Amino acid sequence: MADLGNVKIRKKIYKFDVKRKYEYVSHYKMIDRPPVERIKDAIKVFLKPKAGKKEAEPEKPQGGFNFAVIGAALLIAMIILGVGLLYITVSLGHTAPEVFQEPMDKPLIDNVLHDSELLSSGRLGFPEYTGAVFVEYGARNIDNYSIVLTPYREKIPSEIFLLNSQRVEATTYTNFTVHLRANLETRNILLNEITVTELESLPQGAIIIVPSGAVPKELLGYGSLLNMTALAEKGVVLIYMGQPFDRVLNGTLVNSLSQAQIASLPVTFDRNTPLQPSSDINLFQPLYRATGSGGWESKLIYGAISSVKRGNGAFIFVPQTLDGGWKRDAKSAADDISKLIFETPWAEPIAESKTYVIANQTAYSGKSYFYTEPFSFERTAPKATIKVEFIGESEASNVPVRQTLYTFVEKFDENQLFIQGGVKVVPTSITAESVRLNAVLKEQNPASLDMFLKITDENGTEVELFPQGPVNTQSERSFDISVDLDRGEYMVRLMDSSNVVHAQTYMKVVSIDITYKGPAAANPSTYVFAVTMDGSPVTLNEVSVNVNRGEYGSYQFRNVDTIRVDVGSKTDNQRLPYGNYNFEFTSGALRVNVPVSLPRPEGPFDNPVFWITIILTGGIVGLGVLFARREEISYWLDIPVFPPVARTRVPLSSDTILSIFQKVNENYRWENTPLTTAEIKNGFKDIFYKGRPIFITDFNVELLLDQLIKAGKVKFSINYYGLVSWEDKTKKTIDYLAMMRRIRDICVNNAVPFTSLNESKEADSVITVVGQQMYLHFYDRNADNKLSLKRALSTISKGITIMLFKNEAEKQNFIELVNSSPSVAPLILKLESESKSLLFHKPDELEQMVIDFKSM
Repeated sequence: MADLGNVKIRKKIYKFDVKRKYEYVSHYKMIDRPPVERIKDAIKVFLKPKAGKKEAEPEKPQGGFNFAVIGAALLIAMIILGVGLLYITVSLGHTAPEVFQEPMDKPLIDNVLHDSELLSSGRLGFPEYTGAVFVEYGARNIDNYSIVLTPYREKIPSEIFLLNSQRVEATTYTNFTVHLRANLETRNILLNEITVTELESLPQGAIIIVPSGAVPKELLGYGSLLNMTALAEKGVVLIYMGQPFDRVLNGTLVNSLSQAQIASLPVTFDRNTPLQPSSDINLFQPLYRATGSGGWESKLIYGAISSVKRGNGAFIFVPQTLDGGWKRDAKSAADDISKLIFETPWAEPIAESKTYVIANQTAYSGKSYFYTEPFSFERTAPKATIKVEFIGESEASNVPVRQTLYTFVEKFDENQLFIQGGVKVVPTSITAESVRLNAVLKEQNPASLDMFLKITDENGTEVELFPQGPVNTQSERSFDISVDLDRGEYMVRLMDSSNVVHAQTYMKVVSIDITYKGPAAANPSTYVFAVTMDGSPVTLNEVSVNVNRGEYGSYQFRNVDTIRVDVGSKTDNQRLPYGNYNFEFTSGALRVNVPVSLPRPEGPFDNPVFWITIILTGGIVGLGVLFARREEISYWLDIPVFPPVARTRVPLSSDTILSIFQKVNENYRWENTPLTTAEIKNGFKDIFYKGRPIFITDFNVELLLDQLIKAGKVKFSINYYGLVSWEDKTKKTIDYLAMMRRIRDICVNNAVPFTSLNESKEADSVITVVGQQMYLHFYDRNADNKLSLKRALSTISKGITIMLFKNEAEKQNFIELVNSSPSVAPLILKLESESKSLLFHKPDELEQMVIDFKSM
């Protein structure tokens, strides 16, 4: 056998997809040499040696490739590509070069409270109140202006005094006073000094700062008419910085009190419990905690400062001396005391703060009414303090300018005016219904007076007037009026011909908003819109939708707060083409046009630099390939075209598809358990057609399920599908069964024991996490709420009780139901929720809670 030497055998395998039937036909075409080959031929002719100078004929090159040349070309191309991409990246974040700007004027604000009133709000039988302030506001050199209103039950003093007395451990007192005065001046608050004698004759409440280190004996009633109770009855808020009251400051001396004297004080001091100040303050090493007794309310603020309150008065104990509490840093001490004054943490707000933002204005000045959030009172003659904070932001200063004003409002009569259904009113032009107002008049003297309803806008200007004829001043009377006003806040007054206001209420005119939320994630041809009123979800009884005046269909919906418009019937189940569309919604007299823009996503291909970089890179690589190529033998391969693989259309009845649900349940040993799309898809493998299992795509699975949902045989909830027949079988809704399936998934994934359907009589499911039992109650908006509340309350004493909601909208609806219901059970439920004995969670929040428990 011949010696093959160093022969190497190379094997190449070609795989082909069958496209169409092979044809035994030869095809020919003329191949023209490309321009590059012609240029190469011309260069070879030019470089060919001249006749007469015969040179040795070079050896014919072997076929191959010069990797050094192509490597260099690729390196240069990568450098150019990198530089181009770097330019594109930098240009996106490029900012204009800095230019010299003239110094901006200092921002200033100046505001005056002209009037304040207490208005009725809420509903008949469930009264609430809203505070109104009429402000003349003004500002200069600002960009944004905010006005924040917060109501308090207590009467908060507006005057600030610094007690001038002897001091101990207060060597930084002078610097402390300078910084404190400067901080207060930023809010236009003056700081004056006061003596103990002047404090005795102070006619009304004030905030008194006492940085003495030890309490002056006069403040405890020794040698003066003052004591803690007398100061509180005057409405004095005393901020004391120093040691406990077992030692008093007597002139320049510090004397100890006897045990009997200490026991007579309405406050005790705990030195043993360690305190940790919050990060909001700079206080170092707090010495004690003060607790009131005998009618004094106590609480801890900022983690270390004690508040002891009685009526409108309070003692705020900052448990350190001026030197010891801030390591002789007078500015930090002044910042902490300023924070106490600005935030008034000893007083509890009776409603959340309400913020008005005035932005993008040419002038920040005017007169307007501003209103607080509604609040309630237990007594018939309510009164409140309204704190009004003005905040101006400017490019000239990193720190906003502020001003804080207080006004006290009180209602002296029992007359009330309510809007049926609450203060939010939809214009009559939309609802085609009048607005009902209910007046409750309890004047001292009976009379029948000609009265009218007057509506004024935020500027106090009359916008509508409705004469009502004679009205008895000691009666309950209803009025029906047509409200056709723009969105905004208004005041409605019941007045007589002498312009005497007998009752007044707050009214907010709102409308229905329909907002585009984007395409549905699971179905690209479905576009989602949220229905809201004043920011909260609201249900429309009937609504019709036209897309581009019917070009992409007309659709009808009933009882929806989220509208899903599926245009798949007009787009072959594809998304709408890129462009601008108009979705017209009609519900009664309400007509809302929602423009939807579907722009083509802008990518790197839209950047001309990208194409320049690609062209340069491609050119360099092409030149590298041109000069790196050697003469090489070319091979041609004639590849026949094969027919494509055929797909088989499989006819399936709806009963066959529905049987998959039962088969999957049997495989997992489940009963009546909703399934995911993947589980249903895998169930098709158990169905055979002509002796072969069926394989189906995700798209076709979702298409079949959508058809079954429209046929009323399948329902979808929380990403699970379930049979409608299961509802009759189990007497549970698909939402309930899907929630139980979600609990199963959470517990199995985290190895947590749980009770399944109908296994527990105390709750819908009971799970045990690290020895801790959690009682889960599923919320169903269509079920009996009284029974749900009763079951939830019965398990609070046994372990962690959790109300489980399908989504955020149901959770918020339930919370509003609890907050607005007057019955006892919701009130108890609200108290338990605020004390964290009862938790409101969605499935995802429950899963995170289980994970957190197991990681402890």
